[in-house]
Amino acid sequence: MAKRRDQGDGSVTKREGRRRPYQAQIDLGRDGSGKRRRRTLGYFKTKTEANRALRKALETLDSGGRIADPGLMTVSDLVQLYLSSKEEAVEPTTLGTYRSTLNKHLVPRLGGMQIKRVTDAHIESLKNDMRDAGVGLRTRRMVLDLAARVFELAVRRGKLAANPTAHVDRPKLPRPEIAHLTPQEAQHLLAVARDTQPPWVEAALALGLCSLRRGEVFGLRWGDIDLGAGRVRLAQALKETAQGRQYIADLKTKMSRRTVPLPSWARQAVNRHRESLPASPHPTVLVFTSGAGTPIRFSNWGRRNLRPVVAAAGLQGKKVSLQPLRHTAATLVLGGGTDLKTTQAMLGHSRASTTLDIYAKHIPENLETAMAGLDAMIAGADDSGA
Repeated sequence: MAKRRDQGDGSVTKREGRRRPYQAQIDLGRDGSGKRRRRTLGYFKTKTEANRALRKALETLDSGGRIADPGLMTVSDLVQLYLSSKEEAVEPTTLGTYRSTLNKHLVPRLGGMQIKRVTDAHIESLKNDMRDAGVGLRTRRMVLDLAARVFELAVRRGKLAANPTAHVDRPKLPRPEIAHLTPQEAQHLLAVARDTQPPWVEAALALGLCSLRRGEVFGLRWGDIDLGAGRVRLAQALKETAQGRQYIADLKTKMSRRTVPLPSWARQAVNRHRESLPASPHPTVLVFTSGAGTPIRFSNWGRRNLRPVVAAAGLQGKKVSLQPLRHTAATLVLGGGTDLKTTQAMLGHSRASTTLDIYAKHIPENLETAMAGLDAMIAGADDSGA
């Protein structure tokens, strides 16, 4: 039975045997043919929730606002709308990840549903279905994070009154174990590269050990490197989509656009690479290119150069790539007493909290030293002005 509010305003109906039994509908008057127009606001676990949604909708109408109108839009339609909205907002590589993730996991399970019928129960089922299908924890978390953004777009565009993902708990990700090398292993890796590979391979590894990301290493131009001053200026990165398209992108954040001093062993490695070239390179030319002069392909780098060096150095168990080399730089400088803010600047993180989240366990606890300093400052303070 429907519990009527003021005539013509709306109603809350109880549907027996449903997980969310209370349906709230609002009365929008009649159309041009005289047919009554009603819109379902949602399905709720309690009558209180349903009445609250109805009240909010009525207040919206009273203030001259509009009620969300999803029409016949499906989840697939909404996903495409979301992806289109991101075409100029994110990197092509990021957009490709969004598209493949949503089309592989969300669309096959919920794509045919009208968005107005999607409830938190459907999102819970999506979460459980992925778990039962053996989808990895990080992928499940990414799907649910993206689903939240997709449905939030529907709310912002006036298609939905509420986000059905809002009350669904997402899997908690464990703190990842940071793969990194010891100073001895890093030195050995560079030596093996110097003995077994073309000079550019040692140079690329050395720059990774200076905290540069893979795309930053392979996006470097000769004009970005000042070997005399021992510095490298980071302004762009090489990107590669899942389909293999390569492009150069400017580094977007102020912190990622940075200048990194080069240790002597890195300067020497880069200089050996430069001296191996048949002619002095133009400042706009990439530091690392294939034999044909094209940018290095990430897959070729791993298969043809990195893996053989790692195997020859006996470091297969370390999962060595440029990312662990970057981690090596961070863990070594933090372990040596470098402060968090300086390490953040070296890594190009936008926030110090990001650096702390990743490397907290590698920051030494110097509480004894800190308290000794506090003791000396207070005990030795001049109290003549007291």
